[in-house]
Amino acid sequence: MPDRSRPRPSVVIPLFNKRDLVLRAVDSVLSQTWRNLDLVVVDDGSTDGSAEQVGRIQDRRLRLLRQANAGPGAARNAGWRASDGPIVAFLDADDHWRGDYLEWAVSTLAEHGEAAACTSGYAESTRRGTISPGERYWSARGLRPGVFRLVPDTAIETFAAALTYMFPVTTTVRREVLQAYGGFFEEPGCTYGEDSFLWIRVLLNHAVFLDFTPRVTVDRTGSSLSTLATLAHRSLEPILARADAVRACCPPELAHRLERLLALKACKRACTLAAVGRWAEGRRLRSKFGDAAPMLDPYCIASRALTNPAGSVAASFALRALQLIRAH
Repeated sequence: MPDRSRPRPSVVIPLFNKRDLVLRAVDSVLSQTWRNLDLVVVDDGSTDGSAEQVGRIQDRRLRLLRQANAGPGAARNAGWRASDGPIVAFLDADDHWRGDYLEWAVSTLAEHGEAAACTSGYAESTRRGTISPGERYWSARGLRPGVFRLVPDTAIETFAAALTYMFPVTTTVRREVLQAYGGFFEEPGCTYGEDSFLWIRVLLNHAVFLDFTPRVTVDRTGSSLSTLATLAHRSLEPILARADAVRACCPPELAHRLERLLALKACKRACTLAAVGRWAEGRRLRSKFGDAAPMLDPYCIASRALTNPAGSVAASFALRALQLIRAH
C-alpha cells in the first residue's frame, strides 16, 4: 500500500533550447528536501544539445521524454500524462525552485484538502537584480494568503489578479484536476496564455491555496522588451479564442464575473491590436466581448478611443515612445 503521508509528487519540466539553464532547473528539483519524487523532462524538439545534457544525469528519479516541437502546453501535458504522482508540479527549464518548495506544496495540499492547487510566491531575476512583488503588491489587488475561492461578489480586479498569480512554475495541482480539465491548452499556433486556459477553469470551480513566500525564482534575464512585431504576431489567448469552452464549465452564479473578466481582457487586447495597426480586428474583438466591461475601466475607455484609424495611429506613436523610454 502507498504511504499517503509521504506521497510521491510528479514534477514536469518542458524543455526547448535552454542548454545554459536547464541543469540548474533540474538540480533544483533533484536537491529538494522532499526526496521522494518523480521528475519528467520533456524535450520539445530542442536543437542546442540541452536534451543530451539532461540525458547524462544519473538519477533514478529522472526520466527524459522527447517529442517534436509542439509548444509548452503540449510538453507539459505529455509530462504529467506520462507520470503517476497524485499531485503534479511544473517548472520551466530557465527557472528554479528553493529547496523547500515541494515540501511546502505537499504539506499544504495535505493540510487543505479543499484546495485543488497551491501557488507559492516568487522572485524575478532580472538584468538589474532580483525583485519580488511580495505580499504588499498582491494585497493591493485584493489577494490574501490562505484559501481563495471565487464568489459572485469577488471584485473583478481580484479575479484577474488570482489568474495572473497562478504561474505554472509556482503552482502544484492535484492530478484529478488535470484529468478533469484536460491540462494545458495545446492546439497548434498558440504562443501565449496556454496556462491561463487551465487555471481560469480551476478558479471557477475550486478553491486554491495562495502563499506569498518566494520559493521560486523566475528568470527574466533573457527577456526582451515587447516590440510592435512581437505584439502583432502574438496569438489570441485561448480564454478569448475558446471562450465557449470556458463558459461551458462556469457555474451559473459566476457567469457574470467571467463575462466581466473576458470583456476586460478583450478590451486590453483591442488596445494592443490598435497599436500595431490592426484596429478593425480590435474593434471586432471588443464588440464580441466588450458589452460586459465596466464603462469606466481604463482599458474599456482606451479601446473605444483607439479602435479606429486615427486612434490606431495615436496608439502606435504612444507605444513607440514608451518603448524608447523603457529602453533608456
